[in-house]
Amino acid sequence: MKPSRFELIALLIAASIITCQIFVHPLIGLADSGDFERFLPRIGLLQIPEDYAGKYFLHFNSKYRIIKRAEQPGSYRSSSELLLIAARWLSIRFGQDHIFDIRILGMLRTAILLFGIWLLLVAARGLSLWLRIFTASLLLLIFTDPGYVAYFNSFYSEGTALIFLLTGIGSSLILATRRHASILLLGISFLAFAMVVASKPAYVPIAPAFAMLGIYLSRYVDHRRRLMVSVILAAGLCFVAAWYYTKTSKALKRDIAYLGIFYDMLPNSATPEDDLIALGMDPSWAKFTGTTPYQSDTPLKDPEFGDRFSAMVRAYTRPVFYLTRPTRLYDLCARCVSHAFSTRVRRLGYYEADSGRPPQTQPFGLWSSIRETVFPRTLLFVGFFFATSIAAFVLMIRLSSPTLKYLGLLYIVLIFVAVVEFFVPVLSQGESDLEKHLFMFNLAFDSCLILAAIGSAYMIHVRVKKFRGRDKLDSANQVK
Repeated sequence: MKPSRFELIALLIAASIITCQIFVHPLIGLADSGDFERFLPRIGLLQIPEDYAGKYFLHFNSKYRIIKRAEQPGSYRSSSELLLIAARWLSIRFGQDHIFDIRILGMLRTAILLFGIWLLLVAARGLSLWLRIFTASLLLLIFTDPGYVAYFNSFYSEGTALIFLLTGIGSSLILATRRHASILLLGISFLAFAMVVASKPAYVPIAPAFAMLGIYLSRYVDHRRRLMVSVILAAGLCFVAAWYYTKTSKALKRDIAYLGIFYDMLPNSATPEDDLIALGMDPSWAKFTGTTPYQSDTPLKDPEFGDRFSAMVRAYTRPVFYLTRPTRLYDLCARCVSHAFSTRVRRLGYYEADSGRPPQTQPFGLWSSIRETVFPRTLLFVGFFFATSIAAFVLMIRLSSPTLKYLGLLYIVLIFVAVVEFFVPVLSQGESDLEKHLFMFNLAFDSCLILAAIGSAYMIHVRVKKFRGRDKLDSANQVK
């Protein structure tokens, strides 16, 4: 498991690319869309700007005031809090006990990302040198793109999901490729997947897929109780997911439902009153079409309306409406798919105000630009992407290599993640802030793309090797 020279060079390149983006001025990060204050006081941090323009959307802020931690009943929860608390502790430990620099959080996330990339490179040691170079190039091109690493300098949970997903996949692949058979790696995989699932309520539905993947992975572990351990860890993962969802704020669930109905469904409906009746709501509420729960005159501030709406709406209310109306569902997906394949959020600023960059300026990203321009944002292409899981399943059955079988299963699991993380945000709240909410969909898509590219290159390499071997054999026979 000792890092090789090749791996150290790759990690050094990755660290240099990330450093130039998020640690060196003009550094990049992500502006607050109003989500940070849901939990910052509980962590012990406070925004320094006091005006709306200084806080939200236009520019990102790298400095925060350190305050005494305060209880926030019903506030937003996430596994990201563990990193935030650690970063705040480090800041105070190093003498910065008044001002918190968000780059400390970025440093922690970068370290875990590099660890995950290293695990993936270790798993690829059995490949030929040019395939290892190809693998490292893909990992660096995609996962050091500003569309991903800008999240490191923010309090959004997506950055945490990225680093721990790579760590979980990397440790699982080391087991599957038989580079190591320690049960510790199995535990690391489950722990990393638990951090992913608990980073955001929308990721809870993918917990069972990771649990089953971990149980399958136990066959590569050298331990006599490996199956029992994997089943216990899988049950623990599902329990964590269920427990975490129960901790989701009722106010947050209500706000998401309100956005999905009044800010997305009704503005795109020809009969808003009929839709409200179908939802079991008062048709006179159609006058609130186009409003959000965050504006000053939102009807949710009226206790009577808030109580009635909360009593009528459930997490499944909007999904059931669309699933029972195929035409409306198709129109919804056709609208939302235009936001796919983009990890750069258009309405958020990526630079600090003192950088001199205009508000809501996006940094250039090579992979972001390629993904946004090359892949069609159509339901046909997304459907084709989902359908590739069928080919992966067929290959998994036909292949004899246990390692290749696991790669096929991993691809199928990632497709499942992509399907869930496309429809969950689309069905729950529609186009509202969808570029950010499709983060996990894009991450799963990129991961599948890497697996497909490396798998195709490996198959080509094997065929070329066999062809050359036949040529040499024929030449030897001719000489004889």
